[in-house]
Amino acid sequence: MELPQFSFQPKSNSFLTENDFEKIKAVFKTVSLSTPKNTPFQKGGTTTGIRYLKSFLEERVANYSRHISKPELGRHSCDRISPYIAWEISPFDK
Repeated sequence: MELPQFSFQPKSNSFLTENDFEKIKAVFKTVSLSTPKNTPFQKGGTTTGIRYLKSFLEERVANYSRHISKPELGRHSCDRISPYIAWEISPFDK
């Protein structure tokens, strides 16, 4: 199924108005970035990123070199901060 093309013609040297944003928003599906409580995935956010970094430096770093290549043990030994770095939510900001 082919969706109708969205036509948007911004004026040069001008900012988008609130009305422009509403028109754009009406065409696209809004994606929720919230993380359900019962998810098997890591939670997002800077606070959680900082918590993972601290727990790695205080606890998991001791077994990092021995367990990082072992899938059954790696979850409890790796730093787990890659998603925060990839999404530019730096645990180093605070």
